[in-house]
Amino acid sequence: MQKGLVSAAEEVFPAYDHRMCARHILSNWSKKWRGIERRKKFWSCVRATFEAELKTKVAELNTLGHNIVEDIISYNKERWCKVYFQEFFKCDSVDNNMSESFNAWILGARHKTIVSMLEEIRVKVMIKIPKMRAFAENWVDAISPMAMKIFNINVEKSMKCKIHWNGDSGFEIKEGKTNFIVHLKRGYCSCRSWQLKGITCAHAITTMHNRRIDASESIATWYRKETYLRVYSNFIQHVPNMIIWLVTSNPKIEPPAVQKCLVGQREIEERRNEKLKTLVSYPKWE
Repeated sequence: MQKGLVSAAEEVFPAYDHRMCARHILSNWSKKWRGIERRKKFWSCVRATFEAELKTKVAELNTLGHNIVEDIISYNKERWCKVYFQEFFKCDSVDNNMSESFNAWILGARHKTIVSMLEEIRVKVMIKIPKMRAFAENWVDAISPMAMKIFNINVEKSMKCKIHWNGDSGFEIKEGKTNFIVHLKRGYCSCRSWQLKGITCAHAITTMHNRRIDASESIATWYRKETYLRVYSNFIQHVPNMIIWLVTSNPKIEPPAVQKCLVGQREIEERRNEKLKTLVSYPKWE
């Protein structure tokens, strides 16, 4: 008896986010709700990082059709809207581009028989690992180029922010018509972008500049060169050609027993419980 992907993921990874690809949701939703403006409003809802922003974006979307909001929240919003993402993972991706890119990368191999397919993928990965290490060695900074690009954009945004200090550990940052609260010691900004992505947001950068702190030092370790090189520190070893493989009389290999992933589970469950408490008064975007 085979399980569905959603139920299987919830059983094996009970405390972790199981996200849905926003692009696939948009594809289904836009069959009924077409138009560039509706598409833009959809993405603004997806990328909202705090509840007040989401309420504003939902209200704007609601003006574009009767029951348009009801149709979009029929898809579990906790799985595709950043507002409901946990902050533990430092990843705010809302689409399935990583898997899609990998599938396109192995497209030629996917149509071959199982052994030939796995062998071609093995060789592709074996060759890819040293290339990725060579790529990291050429970084100008100790932080990945894409992370630095986002950081520099946030630096530009920070120049338009105004700061007010309470004399203690809290800072009030005004951006446009919205005020945000920053606590540097806690690594917290009420916009939640810093916590979700792990890259210092414009409001935190404003605060750090005021305190004469290097804001780039607050970028999460996952974006740093040393971490990147550790990811690619294990190499796939060479395998003899299939022609000279040894023949065995017992080729059956049993899969390993399924175990629940417990890494960081207590912290994640505590964060989830806190999040559920805040959602009690805000379950249907009303």
